[in-house]
Amino acid sequence: MRDFFGNELVVGDEVAFCEPGYRNLITGKIQNFTPQKVRVEYVTMAKYKTTYLGEPNFFIKKLSPPKSEVMGKEAW
Repeated sequence: MRDFFGNELVVGDEVAFCEPGYRNLITGKIQNFTPQKVRVEYVTMAKYKTTYLGEPNFFIKKLSPPKSEVMGKEAW
């Protein structure tokens, strides 16, 4: 399955999405997939751990920068 930007989603990926019932973005971790949806575990604003089942295009995958950008050109 693919996220909003077309990045491939796999179990364990960290994703951002709108918390159900609110307008703020939160992060969560993908737990599993159904044939058409993605289940994500996250911590609510009230500090409860819960899950959310949503369509893949509701999520934005967190990407790591390339190693050269993390270390800087001077490091090599």
